[in-house]
Parts: sequence; structure tokens; C-alpha cells
Amino acid sequence: MQEINLSRVSLLEHRPSVDEIEALIEVALLVAFADGNIAPQERERIARALNTLLPGTLGEDDRAGDSQAEYCGEQRRFRELLAMARPEHIQDADWREERLQTLASRLGSTELREAAFTLSVEVAHIDQGIGLREGSMLVLVAQALQIDLTRALQKLRQPL
Repeated sequence: MQEINLSRVSLLEHRPSVDEIEALIEVALLVAFADGNIAPQERERIARALNTLLPGTLGEDDRAGDSQAEYCGEQRRFRELLAMARPEHIQDADWREERLQTLASRLGSTELREAAFTLSVEVAHIDQGIGLREGSMLVLVAQALQIDLTRALQKLRQPL
């Protein structure tokens, strides 16, 4: 599967906000963690996506105009997202579905929703293919993001 070109997302007419980018990344993290583990390859792919969408977030700050305090705050938040695990305090079995609905509402355009789904599929494929838990999570993601079922199946069937 060829990697999604996320630089195209940052060039949309409506430039994604930090909140939208954070939601896109968190969707991919939920899929990555669906099997109980975020593999190093999954974490690396998500980190690359993050650096594409917000250059310098995990490395040197190459975004002109941002204050150092704002940059450090963003960097810390995205590192928290990348270290995300299933919250221990959540007891509700439906927490993933509820979280996905919240994240979907933060993704303001069809293009961002498509990008979130495509990145999630890539992340699920990257470590020995899509397992049952990741596959189930991808179905939930497609539903929450209102991805057409035919398009979702096409993305899932694309060869690596």
C-alpha cells in the first residue's frame, strides 16, 4: 500500500487546525492500539504523518511565526497522543465508539475524514496486516467518519 500523501491535506483550501490534526492522529492511534499494542512501526508511521501535517512537531521547529511557548505546548501534546494507551479509568465498553464520534465531529471536512481513515488503514496494515481487532476498529472508524462502505473496502483491499 502506498502511503497517503498527507502534505496534500495541509494544502487544502481550509488549512487544518491543530485540533483537526490532533483528531486525525488520535483516530489512527485508536486503530493502532485496537489489538492492545502500538507496534514501533505503527508509532513511526503516525509520527511521520504528524511531522508532515505539522512540520517540526517532533523535531526542530521549522514553522515560522510560532512562539516557542506555543510550539513546546504542541510538541508536548502530540507526544502525549503518541504515547496514548487505553485509559484505565474508562469502564464503558462503548468508549471507543463514543470517542470516535467525538473525533469525527472535530474533523471538519470530507478530505480530513478520508485522510484519517486512509492513515488508519496504513497503520493497521504496517505490522503484519490487519488483525481481527484492528479490522473491527476500522469498521467503527469508517462508520463514525461516514466513509462510503465501497471506498472503505477498496482501501482495505489495497496491496501493501
